[in-house]
Amino acid sequence: MDTLKRNIPILIILGMVLLFHLYLLRFGDPIQLTAPDEKKYSRMAETIIEEKFYSYQGGGPDAYVTPGHPFYLVSSFLLADIFNIDRIKFTVVLNLIMNLLTILIIYHIAHRLFHNQTISVMATSLFAFTLAQYHYFRHLLTEVPGAFTFYLAVLLFIIAFQENQKKWHILFGFAAAYSLMVRPTPAPMLLLAYGIILYRYKWKESLKIGLLWWVGPLFIILPWSIRNYLAFQQFHLFSSHAGNPMLGGTDPFYLRDKPISLAREGSNLGFSNKEYAIERIKEGLKNNPVLWISWFTLGKTLWMFREPDRINYFSLPQWGVTLYYLHHFFVLIGGTLTAWFLRHNGRIAALTGVIIIFVAVSNVFLPLTRYAQFIVPVFCILVAVGIQKFYQYLFDIYKDFLSKSTLE
Repeated sequence: MDTLKRNIPILIILGMVLLFHLYLLRFGDPIQLTAPDEKKYSRMAETIIEEKFYSYQGGGPDAYVTPGHPFYLVSSFLLADIFNIDRIKFTVVLNLIMNLLTILIIYHIAHRLFHNQTISVMATSLFAFTLAQYHYFRHLLTEVPGAFTFYLAVLLFIIAFQENQKKWHILFGFAAAYSLMVRPTPAPMLLLAYGIILYRYKWKESLKIGLLWWVGPLFIILPWSIRNYLAFQQFHLFSSHAGNPMLGGTDPFYLRDKPISLAREGSNLGFSNKEYAIERIKEGLKNNPVLWISWFTLGKTLWMFREPDRINYFSLPQWGVTLYYLHHFFVLIGGTLTAWFLRHNGRIAALTGVIIIFVAVSNVFLPLTRYAQFIVPVFCILVAVGIQKFYQYLFDIYKDFLSKSTLE
């Protein structure tokens, strides 16, 4: 009974989120594949099922994208065929379930870190209020499975760190490996995770833990790399075309005014996208270092977080738009202030490290708001901690005032 009472707040949040998902399915626009990427992902999954080869671009095998998301779609499509259900609609339902599970995971991450239900409920509520997740679940993009697998890996890392049991370390390795096969951006965060392990445990124990983490990648990432070597004579650890978004991010503040695309321009000069991206960065740092340094640091960061992701895809009254902008910047600014004022708290420092690494890696590529949405849950946890600590600070001042008044 006590467990049920304790879980009532998160059950209410999940119930409200579920109802809003169902409302959008019933009364929202018809489900359509509108984004070029999701159309390619859908065709890719169908190609794997029907023609038995892996190709994002079509026309033959490639390593254009990592296999995590395509094989999620393949699994979904095959299950839909078994139950004789429309493939896209079935995947949307699975996305809905993953959205709910992601919210539940955020709740447990906050609870595991701070052992405070108020913080957990606030963090979950703040994240549940964001609009982007209610857009992406109706599409076949990487956002929903990417967020689910990443935050599942974070939760399993926290459990493994706290419990230090083999099964949790192995499970974390599998979750992290699959998460990177969906969206590789968080890969450098593994260095932070292992740094935390080294700080907590001795070298010998840390080495054992690191070996346990490798079990997952050996089963998930290694076969992908071997396949790429056999097919293309290159060990592509992630994608063979990471240069595309990298090149797209070499137009500082989008001041470039040329009719020809960067990709075509580079091709005409005999460069691959990655080579031309590196060349443009070198030239930019040489000829206009202030512009290019500001773009690759603060500029891209501000551009990425400039507005709530996908807000323009919802028909909201002006007060609703204002409310979501206020919520967006409250979470970002509040989380940043919490990270600064509580920086000596180890758990806060770790969450801050996650944000810094994610932003630093993302700033190499295109600064899209859809990338920023990926890390918003961490800001939600930080701002929830900040609110609780600020309330506790005011309450302590009030108690001191009362005690002094009583003495007088």
